[in-house]
Amino acid sequence: LEAMAAGSAVVSTAAGGPSEIIDEGLTGLLVPAEDPAAMARACQRLLGDPQLAQSLGQAARRDVAARFAPERIAADLVAFCERVIWEGRS
Repeated sequence: LEAMAAGSAVVSTAAGGPSEIIDEGLTGLLVPAEDPAAMARACQRLLGDPQLAQSLGQAARRDVAARFAPERIAADLVAFCERVIWEGRS
């Protein structure tokens, strides 16, 4: 998230958290876990295509700003707490 928020193009494994945050080919590149050759190819792809790296970085920055803005996180937390409280009363 920090790299994405800074506008850096990211390459990560398609396992766990990153696969829920990175939109493959739009906000970053995902590769299979435990596949160092795929990781190397993805990194080479970005190094060889600065426009792609810039495009991914810019999209990632916008996505993180929209999805993880403090105001949105606070609103989501309030909504969650309200759901828990109301479900507990049922």
